[in-house]
Amino acid sequence: EPYPVDHSVPAFGFLIDTKDAQIAYTGDLRLHGVVKQYTEEFIENAHGVDYLIVEGTRITDSTCMTESKVKEYALRELRDKKGKFAAVIISGLDIDRLRTMIEVAKELKRIPVLSPRLAHLTKTLKENKTHLQSIPEPGKDFLIYYEKRSLIDDGYVLESQSYHPWQRQIYQEYEDYTIKPEEIEKKQEDYLMIFTGLSYITELIDIKPEPGSLFIESTSEPFDEEQEIEWEKVERWISLLRMDKVHIHSSGHANREDLLQIIQLIKPKTIIPIHTENPKEFRKLLKNENYKVILPEEGTIAKL
Repeated sequence: EPYPVDHSVPAFGFLIDTKDAQIAYTGDLRLHGVVKQYTEEFIENAHGVDYLIVEGTRITDSTCMTESKVKEYALRELRDKKGKFAAVIISGLDIDRLRTMIEVAKELKRIPVLSPRLAHLTKTLKENKTHLQSIPEPGKDFLIYYEKRSLIDDGYVLESQSYHPWQRQIYQEYEDYTIKPEEIEKKQEDYLMIFTGLSYITELIDIKPEPGSLFIESTSEPFDEEQEIEWEKVERWISLLRMDKVHIHSSGHANREDLLQIIQLIKPKTIIPIHTENPKEFRKLLKNENYKVILPEEGTIAKL
């Protein structure tokens, strides 16, 4: 049975009943997000299971940045950039961060401008009636960035094969709520551009940010070699655009203390840590507790 849990993107934990045992799997989760009550409900329902399969991404990390702190720090950085353009990159499915950045923009009298992919996300979530609350709406909460993609008529011919079908749909349906880069360029200080995807940094070229404009990285840091290479490209573009960069992010994963709290509240008989580079930490941290810890090994079957 699935249970929604608090994470940076929509996520679920699972309770599995078999004839021999009850198993709980946390999925990716946290206790410091805006819907931590989901995780708390999962913990309550998982109490006393035989096996807890638990994520351990941050089992060696005690730091905790909440979404409210993200908002506070973003407000502070943007207040220091009054009169300058600002852009922020977020995870492609992080609806909480999207809400936060829209709130930040509005508090500072800036107009949020979303990349079409993020606008498409809000449209899809709205149409599918998910459990998510307060989904931002075009016009009411943000404008949509109109990408230059065609080779004629200044780059905005929707019939061009360079536009994806979903992009055409977004631009046609919300035509009155789109804004082009040259419009942003004229009054850069009035906008906060919010986008996803590392390659989207090149869209800023058409806006021509004034030197000293702000670039906020509000997504997780690279976790493999390929992402590190892509981030290096982004860093070079930021430098070429002469923008100032800050990193403001709240992790989608519980830290060490919260992971231990989750375990202590569930009180499983056996713990199986996964999604971690440091599974042995669980055994060290719980050595004085009455828990059995099974450490999975790659390529082998763990028999319960």
